[in-house]
Amino acid sequence: MVAGDSELMEYVEQVATWFEEAGSPRVSGRIVGWLLVCDPPRQSSEELAEALGASAGSISTNTRLLVNSGLVERTGVPGDRRAYFRLLPGAWGRLLAGQHARMAALRAVAEQGRQVVGDGPGRGDRVAALADFAEFWDEEFPRLIEAWEARHRDGGTEEHAS
Repeated sequence: MVAGDSELMEYVEQVATWFEEAGSPRVSGRIVGWLLVCDPPRQSSEELAEALGASAGSISTNTRLLVNSGLVERTGVPGDRRAYFRLLPGAWGRLLAGQHARMAALRAVAEQGRQVVGDGPGRGDRVAALADFAEFWDEEFPRLIEAWEARHRDGGTEEHAS
């Protein structure tokens, strides 16, 4: 059974809300949400703007952000001069890798904080707690990424087809 337009748009908004809560612009989340459910799976900027009720500038800015993040790719259609966008195969693994890179950067910031404030009660303890947290994530994240890759290598669901 295929959901109706209102159900699809509700789902798109749920994806948008998740992305917004994760720190991305809501329109970026709407684009990802739409690219998850649209048919055909690649959409022009104009199609995205129409489907999402967004301005051309907003679509341009946010598709560029999504392309740079590795979640979306810009592609073309033979005989058509417009740019099209689709979810990039392997996007969800790249999302994990991006999180890992951010946590590795946080670990470096925490280590710098240790050098600045030293050890000891108060601020030293707070910075040490951040460093411990960042170190834990930086060490554990590769296992999560490996498990994700193994799941898809060993017959898990396709991340993206088209």
